[in-house]
Amino acid sequence: MQKKDRTGETYKAVNGQAMTIIAYTNAQDIDVRFEDGTVVRGVRFSSIKRGNVHNPNFDYKEADRKERLGQTVMQNCGMECIIIQYNNAHDITVKFIDGKVLEHKYYADFLAGKIINPNTRKYIVGSRWKAFNGQWMTIIAIHPMEKGCNTCDVRFEDGTIVKDVNVSCVGKGTVANPNVRSLRLGNHMGEKKMNVNGQMMEIIGYRCAHDIDVRFEDGTIVKGTSYSGSNHPCWIDGTILNPSLPWTSNEMIRKARQKIGQQAKNKLGQTMTIIMWRNFSDMDVRIEETGQVFEHVWENSFSRGTIGTPQLHLKDLSSLVGETKVMSNGLKAEITDTGDSDNLMVLFEDGERVVMSHEAWKYGRCGHHSLCRSRWSDYMGYKAKFITEDKKGSVLYKCVDKETGERSLLTAHQMMESRGKASCLKNGSIEVGS
Repeated sequence: MQKKDRTGETYKAVNGQAMTIIAYTNAQDIDVRFEDGTVVRGVRFSSIKRGNVHNPNFDYKEADRKERLGQTVMQNCGMECIIIQYNNAHDITVKFIDGKVLEHKYYADFLAGKIINPNTRKYIVGSRWKAFNGQWMTIIAIHPMEKGCNTCDVRFEDGTIVKDVNVSCVGKGTVANPNVRSLRLGNHMGEKKMNVNGQMMEIIGYRCAHDIDVRFEDGTIVKGTSYSGSNHPCWIDGTILNPSLPWTSNEMIRKARQKIGQQAKNKLGQTMTIIMWRNFSDMDVRIEETGQVFEHVWENSFSRGTIGTPQLHLKDLSSLVGETKVMSNGLKAEITDTGDSDNLMVLFEDGERVVMSHEAWKYGRCGHHSLCRSRWSDYMGYKAKFITEDKKGSVLYKCVDKETGERSLLTAHQMMESRGKASCLKNGSIEVGS
């Protein structure tokens, strides 16, 4: 398929300038020229379409200052104010129509109408404030320093009364009328959502966007949390935690938010979707074509595409019955039976029986419960620790006799012989593989 040459196409950047593609290698390597002659190289086409290409010679701060200086917005306190000085988005100076000047305000608060004129609006009984739903609300009672801050009761123009509201929410206009669905806030009472750790939660109290109560499916209630926000747990992101659960790590939440919803194809070509992520060895995956859910699977299985593909694992392992080999701990073992899927029933020469995967058998990984190479082992009356494997393949252990304290260097088979233990394998002399 021949790639499309986009040379000559013109797009508009977020700074308002036109930019033209002057060289097109591929979608990841494009050169553009701005209308002021500035050339930017190695740009992605997706960034060009969105207009997110930075012109290093363009003064963005000065452009914002010219555009925003002189803007006028009606504030929630009922007065218009105008920007008379603009330093940056976090430092503006505004002037109300009564002449009151306020410095070092946020441009976002200015647009949202959250700047309050202290000369005309006080948090007193009878003062009126405008909410985001367009209605006016009147403070009908003040409750000083309750819950660590001043709260009040407000009455909307339709007669609805909302109690115990933070006064700062009144000034910002973020108090919700439970009988009116606001375009900006909405009537969120009764909303249900699943959080990042898989629990269903429901909003049972909504006073404003930063003061809601949530009930989890196990009955646990979290009060005074937020509906939205970027630097703290909130409803929108599903990051409100159930305090009764054992894990509350912010890192785990961040990873869960990244993992949930990821999709991949398994070896049968089916689509796998991560629907719950607890840690790398415990997540739930749904097969979209069949709707089947696999719980508590490993992330590695998801990456390899082996989830939901049992027929790929149901190999004919019956031919392996009777096969023997020396395992990594130095003991001979024999396959005595095959179980479901990938499982093998293995008998060690000392009589120990274990279940292991075909892959573990293939590489001789030890599944022995009493003797292994990774730690001190209590075996055949010895305290044994792996030392080395010689050129002949013999696995040597430093052994201490628990009765006499005598020290010696023995193999696993020699430890068995010293205790008069003979091999129980039918084909103990046969060795397949290495």
